[in-house]
Amino acid sequence: MTARALLIVGLASAGMQRLDHEVVTMSAAVLLLMMVMQETSLQRIAPSTRDSVNLPGGDAGRTRFLSAASLSWATVAVTVWFGLAVWLRWSPWVILVPTLLVVAAVAATYVSAFAAWRHPTEGLAHLRAALTDYAPEFVLHFSGNRASLHQILMWVPYLDRIGCRYVVIVRERHTLIQLSQESISAPVVLCNSIARLEASIVETLRAAFYVNNGMKNTHLVRFGQLYHVQLLHGDSDKPPSYSPVTALYDKVFVAGQAGRDRYALHGVRIPDEKFAIVGRPQVEEIETVSSQQPRTGPPVVFYAPTWRGQYDDSNFCSLPNAVAIVEGLVAAGARVIFRPHPSSHTDRESAAQIGEVEQVLARHNTKNAAGHLFGENATRLTIVESFNLSDALVSDVSSVVSDYLFSGKPFAVSDMLDEGPTFTRTFPLATAAYVIPRSLVGLSDAIAKMLGADPLAEQRREMRRYYLGDFPADGYAEAFLQAARAVIDLPPKRPAEHEDNDDDEESGAEPIANLIEGADD
Repeated sequence: MTARALLIVGLASAGMQRLDHEVVTMSAAVLLLMMVMQETSLQRIAPSTRDSVNLPGGDAGRTRFLSAASLSWATVAVTVWFGLAVWLRWSPWVILVPTLLVVAAVAATYVSAFAAWRHPTEGLAHLRAALTDYAPEFVLHFSGNRASLHQILMWVPYLDRIGCRYVVIVRERHTLIQLSQESISAPVVLCNSIARLEASIVETLRAAFYVNNGMKNTHLVRFGQLYHVQLLHGDSDKPPSYSPVTALYDKVFVAGQAGRDRYALHGVRIPDEKFAIVGRPQVEEIETVSSQQPRTGPPVVFYAPTWRGQYDDSNFCSLPNAVAIVEGLVAAGARVIFRPHPSSHTDRESAAQIGEVEQVLARHNTKNAAGHLFGENATRLTIVESFNLSDALVSDVSSVVSDYLFSGKPFAVSDMLDEGPTFTRTFPLATAAYVIPRSLVGLSDAIAKMLGADPLAEQRREMRRYYLGDFPADGYAEAFLQAARAVIDLPPKRPAEHEDNDDDEESGAEPIANLIEGADD
């Protein structure tokens, strides 16, 4: 924006010297500068021409003429036209006319936005009518930051397989934009206000599913006519997997008995009847040791450190030790696939640590043609593809470890809280892992056991049943699909009373705001 503004000032200066009618030239330049400055303001009132994706008639009520993105392109085009006019000594009116057209479009957008503000129910009526015609049976509700999209995408294929119509309700525009670029067939509706959320709860809806304990979930949980089901987006021994907030929901789907016991272990009381053991459907494509093809060449180790989290007492991230861990794996003759948690890239310190690891791996690739994968080469693989390519895993306390448990292959876990003997009591899955202490004492021994004799193989088999349910590998996802259908098919609940609230999108969450956990793995 600043570069364009400076370019316009420069063109105006040149035009004053080369063209007649200086007043017209200056007027066009001033108006064009004003339009460039309007982009930020327009972003607030008309950030996009769409409020839904894949919903027939969903945006029928929108009458805005211009978005901030289209205004940006328009000002670029007029600026180029301005430059040509100055260079070729055209009439200044040639510059002013297209500038006035852009001004008119911006003015019309502001008028439309003002009308929508004065009469908000008109757009809501269109939204409700479109959803009523679509007749969804359940909703997936989501609120999260830009790095949290994977929480939705991991569940969408299985929600599709339930066989019922559903709609994805997102609470932030950036998620709508992200999902519009994904191959998702279900309708996605932006509900960035309480009024739009309420308009979206049509009579055919019977259940609501959630993939995290985000604060804005409370805006929908208060609709008592729906059955509310918490799925979470990962099963691990981290605090978000036993958050007291989970008691809000009618049903809590957990992968195995460990998911149920974890709450009681940490003093969180949730009635047994709320739990359903459904397995972890996302692991169904993971190759098991028995089905894995024999490998030749050096062992492949998938190193997937988690992110720092929101609080120091739940910071399980091993990135501070990552260089030493990677060097230890390389010294043991392993080929490394390095893929840190997406949220780590948004933290300055973690991003710097990631850079150091990638430099180490790049150096080994250059020196030995080792074939280590990192950066874009690693993220081109799905998590499941990384699991299947690997012979072992190194990670932290995270859902990556419990998912990898399905494979039957060995793994190591970092004890970054330096808990020592109590580590396995706090995080039971670590009893099946080769533990790497924060001090890194015994690192080479842990790697050698993991890639060699592997004395914990039987322990992993027992933990697999405990953490992932006792379901056959063939048709493993059926347990989740049947449980989800059973909830959707429950008799209608009696609608509960809830307060009408037309305040902004943050309302309704205050009573438990201090309990809400953020995204975990």
